[in-house]
Amino acid sequence: GVLADANVELGNYDEAVAMSDKMQELKPSLEAYSRASYLREIYGNYPGAISAMKLAVQAGLPGSEPQCWSKNTLGHLYETTGQLKEAEIQYQEILSMRPSYAFALRGQAQIFKARKEYDKALAELEKAAKIMPEFSFHEEMADIYALQGNQDKANAKYKEVVKMLDED
Repeated sequence: GVLADANVELGNYDEAVAMSDKMQELKPSLEAYSRASYLREIYGNYPGAISAMKLAVQAGLPGSEPQCWSKNTLGHLYETTGQLKEAEIQYQEILSMRPSYAFALRGQAQIFKARKEYDKALAELEKAAKIMPEFSFHEEMADIYALQGNQDKANAKYKEVVKMLDED
């Protein structure tokens, strides 16, 4: 796994694929399947990335952090490919097990945003931001304020994001 990750970071994708394949051969697991998914995504093979991430979800202990992470990543892959209903199912399943899983709240907010249900999206992002001080939640809130035509609120939130990044 470390060799697959290192090769991805170095841009040695062929070697990363070889290490990922070896990892799956030696120990098929959530970790192996999620790496394979990411590599397939890098190559633009979204159906393959989704298939591999489904295997990662199945390999995870139900309700565990690694499984929730995998389900969240699967949800994001569905979002990326325009399969919003499938994405929403992943986020809702996570939240039924872990109601305070901030990134699933963010995912649910993205679904609401895509449906132009901006107030619902903001409410989910507010919940996520109270759980975890993640600047991207605030940035997404600013984007939604802008979509609603509330430029003053959007600008204030963008300034807050800049301050958060400076402090980080």
